[in-house]
Amino acid sequence: MLKEQNAICCWLKWCNDNEIKPWLFDFKQFFRDSVWTSDKINDETHLNEWLLYKFEKKYSENVKKVPPLLNCFEKGKKVDKDPDKIARPIYKVLGWIDSNSIHADGDQMNSFQTTFTQLFAIKSSNRGRTNGAPFSDENLECYRKHYFEQIPEVSDLFKEMVQDLQQSPQNSKQNIFNEFAFRKNELIFKNLKEFAGLTHSIGNFIVMPVKYNLVRGSAEQVRDYWDLSLQVIHDLFYSAGDIGRSAWKNFVEQFYLQPFVRRNDYSVGELWTGHLTGQIYPQSSVQVEEFYYRVNMLIEERGKWITRILCEKLDSELDSETKKFYLKELKLGSMDHIRFYDEIIEKE
Repeated sequence: MLKEQNAICCWLKWCNDNEIKPWLFDFKQFFRDSVWTSDKINDETHLNEWLLYKFEKKYSENVKKVPPLLNCFEKGKKVDKDPDKIARPIYKVLGWIDSNSIHADGDQMNSFQTTFTQLFAIKSSNRGRTNGAPFSDENLECYRKHYFEQIPEVSDLFKEMVQDLQQSPQNSKQNIFNEFAFRKNELIFKNLKEFAGLTHSIGNFIVMPVKYNLVRGSAEQVRDYWDLSLQVIHDLFYSAGDIGRSAWKNFVEQFYLQPFVRRNDYSVGELWTGHLTGQIYPQSSVQVEEFYYRVNMLIEERGKWITRILCEKLDSELDSETKKFYLKELKLGSMDHIRFYDEIIEKE
């Protein structure tokens, strides 16, 4: 455990020195030659990095040298393919996983690609339902304008964006990207870019059984949405009666999932209104706006609390300057509890 404690202390001190709030730290950057400092982050940094991470060849080859900061986490090793695996020292200190765990590992709770893809999709029939493309008509017009009636796969469009980034990383205009209708909604675009960073932050990481990780993205009733995933887990616990209800509450508290459930009954909160009883994908721009707003708020709340817990657990190992910065200057010390879903989303 000492190794993991030292790794987290190193990371927290680095965040302090470089003016990066730990709950906003994007673990994707561990796949780069060097990590960002605050002066290297601009408005679209995280979105561009997500595109590179998912669709640029050198990331999938997984052969990059370990940057200096990552030596604290994975000394002498190549970087894991998924950013949520890099945070294992954090999981161990939080008591979510131990050295003998082989059937559980890190996972991201809320997927970036799932909703992002819907912003470029057009409607198609799937067992009598649409795939949930809220900007379908505008997207179809845009595709026809650029592809002469040939509708590309969204993943191919993302790869084209990556090529644009590679050719001109500092001045990429991404003209096709800018012409899509969702881009003209400044609120959606702003929150989307924020989510691109929060996707691989500690507030969006959890430890889950490996087999459950594998089916979440493909299961038709879930499709990698965390509120739907959590509802499945909730129902499974509740099927065991009183013992299960108690176990559900313990599960929520162990993994600091209060921002995703309501205080009074620990029922699951929705990532947009009607999601638990309606379509899996967002069907309108209003639902898209709700999703990005809510998911960012909930992840950030959880990330702040996890940072506070780490500071408490490492109290004797952290240097006084770093501890003062987090607990006093960033006001984590004034957080007397982690807020529940209704305190964040339904407070009005």
